Amino acid sequence: MALSKIPNNMQTPLAVSDMPTGTVLQVVHGQRSGANDSTASTSYVTSNQELTITPSATSSLILVQFTTGSYVYSGGDGKYTIYRDSTNLGSGSDSAMQRIYAANGGQWVPLILSCVDNPSTTSAVTYSFRYKSTASTVFVNANEAESNYYAMEIAG
Repeated sequence: MALSKIPNNMQTPLAVSDMPTGTVLQVVHGQRSGANDSTASTSYVTSNQELTITPSATSSLILVQFTTGSYVYSGGDGKYTIYRDSTNLGSGSDSAMQRIYAANGGQWVPLILSCVDNPSTTSAVTYSFRYKSTASTVFVNANEAESNYYAMEIAG
């Protein structure tokens, strides 16, 4: 069967509004290695892992994921979450998405935090991985682990 050629005057780019729900519209990726951040703060602090994405439609959803490692000293209690700009997206205990409690001996734990957000804007939004300690010192990028993170815009 012969291939057909679409004439140039019939070739138009698809608009975002033409894309079906669930279509991935864009992906922003970040990576950090060689760092070993720590805090004893009881307030959430940034880990210098953040992404900025500009949604193309107010109906878009943003899938955000941060993958890293954390170390908590014996008796330590670390809490981890994702922020959109200045808004904590965590809804668990103490607004944390994940918690590591090291009762007997220190613990190194791989972390994966993810959420689906609907920022309802076409302005740039920044997602950041933040953490805090409620006892002892908490480390992220523990043992200089490589961190990967991304934000994916999905047509809503």
